[in-house]
Amino acid sequence: MNCFSEKLSKDLPLFRDTLAGGVAATREAAWLLPEGPERDSQLKQVIDDLGSLRDGFDPAIDGMVGFEGSARSLPRMTRELNVSRKRVSAVLAEVLDAMKGGRHLVRETIALIESAVSQTAPEKTE
Repeated sequence: MNCFSEKLSKDLPLFRDTLAGGVAATREAAWLLPEGPERDSQLKQVIDDLGSLRDGFDPAIDGMVGFEGSARSLPRMTRELNVSRKRVSAVLAEVLDAMKGGRHLVRETIALIESAVSQTAPEKTE
């Protein structure tokens, strides 16, 4: 459990940075789409893709909540096991926070892009 919590703790900043960077890059790429008749459909595709990512967070968070609960509820035994259990529980709580933060970031990005789609002037028909 000590190795697991140490490895997870080291990888957590990379997870946070990569997720935030990926969402930011997607948002920036969406703003770079050229104006024109295809822009709205491309933005809607970006929204759908981000929606899939957002929807994937919920079962992952649920699973992590269960995993963290299992680690936290391990019976007290030796001092070393108790310390390890607390470390695992603490790092899993940090992972949960990172996942919830990522889900929030994705939701905000979707809202921003949706507002850009809704602000696009409708095409004139003749």
